[in-house]
Amino acid sequence: MLQTRIAATRTLRKRSRTSTVLVLGDHRQSVAVVRSLARAGHRVLVGVSGSRPPSARSRHAAGRWNHPPLAEGSKEPFREALARLLLDDEAISALFPVGETEMQHFAREAASLPRPVRLVMPDPAAVRTCAGASRCLDAARDAGLTLPQTLPVWTRQDLARGARAFGFPCVLKRASELGNVLGRKAILIRGQGELDEVLARWADLPGGALLQAFVPGPRTNFYFAARDGVLLDHLAVEVSRTDARDGTGLAVEGVTKEPTDSVLVQSAALASHLRYTGVGCAQFLTGPGEEQAVFLELNARLGANCEIAVRSGLDLPRLALELAGVGSPRPAPPARIRTGLRFASTSCDLAGLARAIRRHELTAMEGFRWAGRAAGAALRADTHTLWRWSDPLPALAWVGRELLRAVGR
Repeated sequence: MLQTRIAATRTLRKRSRTSTVLVLGDHRQSVAVVRSLARAGHRVLVGVSGSRPPSARSRHAAGRWNHPPLAEGSKEPFREALARLLLDDEAISALFPVGETEMQHFAREAASLPRPVRLVMPDPAAVRTCAGASRCLDAARDAGLTLPQTLPVWTRQDLARGARAFGFPCVLKRASELGNVLGRKAILIRGQGELDEVLARWADLPGGALLQAFVPGPRTNFYFAARDGVLLDHLAVEVSRTDARDGTGLAVEGVTKEPTDSVLVQSAALASHLRYTGVGCAQFLTGPGEEQAVFLELNARLGANCEIAVRSGLDLPRLALELAGVGSPRPAPPARIRTGLRFASTSCDLAGLARAIRRHELTAMEGFRWAGRAAGAALRADTHTLWRWSDPLPALAWVGRELLRAVGR
């Protein structure tokens, strides 16, 4: 097995003076970032847009900055507000964009910042490559990774022809990290009836979509940190259940483990090809025997469930900051990666149940079974992606916000 846990990680962890980090994006993983950086001795501000921001409710957040929404067609107010903040608060030494929208913005706007400040994210070229599914697959192919059969899809006719070529089941997925297909990241098409339903709802998409042959087997999320294309440390998570009936979507239950040789070697090859510096999450499907993993995508950011990596000993937010050149005031303890750690994302699990009910995808009995599985996963879990007895407000705020959204719909 490729040895990647090398002494280079120790060079990242040096004592330095306290710095202020502005975390941008109120996502599930933002809570893990706030907690991690505060434990490392940084002063953490949370940038939010809208009400009831869960990440800003953490007791580890030193304060919050309310800013205009960062969305297509309305970026100038955000840009101007951030410029004023950076000029007014000279203590802010780093910006940590957490979600894809925030990272894509700074991949384009880094040069427009009013003063020098560290951006905690991979190189903009790597961010753009990973954000586009087609570009990411092209890079993976060039790096020698194993890929599923894939066809670009722009029209109903393309989709129908591709489904005939691949057979059922097959997977329709978005071509861009910021886009979706019929309101979803991916759709598993299991037969002609489901294909007809998708065709009936089809709307041509800017940039198109991708149709892939189905690959059986569980999903593996490979969390890693790398510098100049060399893996520094890693952790694999085998996903046993997601927030969607068909297995697409976000992981809600799984266990940490050592990666297979195939996952590790392919991840190292892709990181090397991209000259990757930063943290990320590569996703694979592992078939029978796990001899050859099939690459799905590389997220050049922290995954929604990155808290499981932190709790397992791989402190990705802290590593991301230090790889960006911002040292931590408090030295990190020696890394000891824990495998066999079960996790649950109960808030995401229940949100998936509510969504399936709203879409009329479940019978009453199936709904009760889902709720039972969610409860069982929560009770069995060694750790949760949001809940902490020592810091309960973010999880409570997240559940409250999701309930309000469900009632509103």
